[in-house]
Amino acid sequence: MTHLKKRLPLLLVLLIPAFVYTSWHLKKAESFTLWNALDHYGYTRLDQKMALDYLLHEAGVIAKDQSFQKRFPQRKDKNEALQDIIEFVQLTQKYFLLRSGTQERWEVPPAEWMKTPKPETTDALKKLGVLEEILPKNKNPDVICILGATLKSMIVRMNFLADLYNTQQIKTKQLVLLAGQRKATIGADGTEEELSQIAQKQGLTSLEKLTETQLIQNAYQNSTLYNKLPTHVIDTPAGNLPRPTTETTTLEFIKWLKQHPEVKSVVFVSNQPFVNYQKAVITEVFESANFVIEFEVIGSATADRLNIQKLVESVGSTIWAKTPQVLRAMDFKITEGKARDAFKELYSNNPLIYQNVGNLAQ
Repeated sequence: MTHLKKRLPLLLVLLIPAFVYTSWHLKKAESFTLWNALDHYGYTRLDQKMALDYLLHEAGVIAKDQSFQKRFPQRKDKNEALQDIIEFVQLTQKYFLLRSGTQERWEVPPAEWMKTPKPETTDALKKLGVLEEILPKNKNPDVICILGATLKSMIVRMNFLADLYNTQQIKTKQLVLLAGQRKATIGADGTEEELSQIAQKQGLTSLEKLTETQLIQNAYQNSTLYNKLPTHVIDTPAGNLPRPTTETTTLEFIKWLKQHPEVKSVVFVSNQPFVNYQKAVITEVFESANFVIEFEVIGSATADRLNIQKLVESVGSTIWAKTPQVLRAMDFKITEGKARDAFKELYSNNPLIYQNVGNLAQ
């Protein structure tokens, strides 16, 4: 035993360098695949990854005779891995969203493959979590916040929450209607006659003055939630943007939350297929603002399963919104010039909230 103790220092001298070399060698041999990185986007199950693979093939992002893994192969160099992620976001933006500049979804015609829904496409979208309703885990949040949208979507959100509240599936101390100064749009929000009636009811002198804020107030006044809870309306200004966005309205909501420090938990109400996307954006907003609060996003099931363009766009939007979180989770920094510029360009239209991507691209 004494003899062994005397030899221990010598053994350690011999073993430690070997351990250090082995650890360094394993780290150096570490590999990356975009397929595995999908876990960080929330696509952790094999059937979810195969569903995304299917949509990428349908959209023409991946050739019919090519696999996902061959299109985005195993990488041992971090710069190549980052380039795969950036290209993945670029391609899904191009082929899933189809929009450019300030175009709205309803202003863009669908791609050919989106026009005739296939059962396989609907099944893939279901697996990616954009069809089914999302119910609250927190049954008693301090605040419930209904997110602004088109009038039809806001009515859907209002009715969904009313059903939950009236059947005691959720309780709260107060309600927030989070909307903004987006001008009401004939067609997207309703007919000219319908919108004119709402404008008159809201005390406006013309339809041109009707905004999303008055629309959400009208939806609230016509719902069974009316006057059942202390209710606050947040009217987000458009600022220098064409209209308020999920990002800017959430920033306004943070201002309100800072004035109400007693609020520790929030349930946001959206509707499918937007729940995952809005959760990703709100997460990024809170991250950027360094604001910590418990929250979740809930929503009713998709009303129109045949609108493939709308459903696929929501998947592309979610991928875009979650990528900064994915890069932080993987401890990736973008240092190569072209990749850095491409990454920043992806978020250049959202400077208010994605200004912190500069921390990822140096």
